Amino acid sequence: MNTPFTEYFYYTRQERRGTLILIILTLILNFLPYFYQFLKTPPAVDSAYIEKASLMMASSKTDLSTHSILFSFDPNNISEDSLLLLGLSPKVAQNIINYRKKIQPFKRKEDLKKIYTLSDEDYQRLFPYVEIAKERKNKNFEYPARKVKKAAYSSFPFDPNTVDYTSLLQLGFSTYAADNLLNYREKGGQFKKISDVKKIYGVEDTLFDRIKPFIIFEQDEIEIETSISEDIPTSYKATPIILDINQAGIEEWQQIYGIGPAYAKRIVRFREALGGFVSIDQIKEVYGLPDSTFQQIKPFLQPSPLFKKININTATEEELKKHPYINWKQARVLYNYKIQHPPFENIQDLEKVKALPKDVIAKLEPYLEF
Repeated sequence: MNTPFTEYFYYTRQERRGTLILIILTLILNFLPYFYQFLKTPPAVDSAYIEKASLMMASSKTDLSTHSILFSFDPNNISEDSLLLLGLSPKVAQNIINYRKKIQPFKRKEDLKKIYTLSDEDYQRLFPYVEIAKERKNKNFEYPARKVKKAAYSSFPFDPNTVDYTSLLQLGFSTYAADNLLNYREKGGQFKKISDVKKIYGVEDTLFDRIKPFIIFEQDEIEIETSISEDIPTSYKATPIILDINQAGIEEWQQIYGIGPAYAKRIVRFREALGGFVSIDQIKEVYGLPDSTFQQIKPFLQPSPLFKKININTATEEELKKHPYINWKQARVLYNYKIQHPPFENIQDLEKVKALPKDVIAKLEPYLEF
C-alpha cells in the first residue's frame, strides 16, 4: 500500500542513476587535489647553480651563519650597512668607505682590488654586481671629500712673462687662471718677481707653492761662461771663496765667478725643494747650468749635512709632489699605497711600490725618514 510519504520520495530509475553519478563526481572533485601533486612534472634542476652553491658551502672561508644578499651596487655611494648586507666584514666595509673618501673614487670595477683586506673570494663574488656610474644625471653631484682632477700636471722651469697657454695647463693651472695670466700680460703687465704670480686670480696657494721652485726670468739669464784657467781675475785666484753648498745664500753664490743672479736663484730654489744637496755633483742637475760652469765652480764648493728630510709615513700627497725626485703620478701611487698598508720600516719596503723605479728609490734614500 502506497502512502503519500513513499510517493513523495519515490525516484524513477533514471533519477536514481543521475543521483549516483552526481555523488561519484562530487567524490572525485573532493579528492582530486590530493592526486594532483603526483601528476605534475618536477622542475628542471639547474646543475650550474647546484655546483656553485656546493662550492660556496665547501669553502672553508664561508661562514654559513652569515646570510648575505647580492644586489647591484656602486662602491662610490653604497652605505656601510649595505656593504655588510653583501656579506662583507665591518673592517672591509670601512676600508671601502675610507678609500673613496680619503684617496679617490672608484673609477673602474677592477679598482676594488686596491682594497687589500678584500679577499679574492669576495672580489669574485661581488664583481658581477658592481655598477659604477660614469655619468651623473645630477650635475651637482660630487664625490665625498674629494674632487677628481680631470688632467695630470707636470713640473718644469718656465718664465711667466713668456710661457704659453698649453704649458700653463700642463703645469696645473686651471683654464680660468691661465686666461687671467695671459690677459694680464696682454694688457702690459709684467712679472718682475716670483710673488707676482700669486697675485693672478685663480692661482691658489697649493698651486703656487708647487710651481714656485720652477719660476725663472729670462732677462736674468745672461751668464758668464769662462774657463777656470783663463780670464779669471787675480782677486779670485788670490783669495778663493769656499761655499757651503747647503747654507750659502743667493748673494754668496754670486761671489763665485761664473754664477750670476739667475743661476744663484735656481741653485737655492732647487736646494730648498730637495731639502739640501747630498753631494756636490747634484748641483749639475740645476736647470740650464752648463757642465763647463759646474766644473769651473766645483773646486770652490764643500758639502755639508742635509737640513730637511721627509717622513715617508706621515707626508701628505702634496708634500710628496713637491720633491723634485718624485713626479705627481709616483706621489699619488705612493700615498695611496701607504694609506692601505702598514707603515714603511726601511728603504727596502719602498721596493714594493711598483711605480717607484730602483734608481728613484736610490736617489730618495738620503731624504727619507721612517
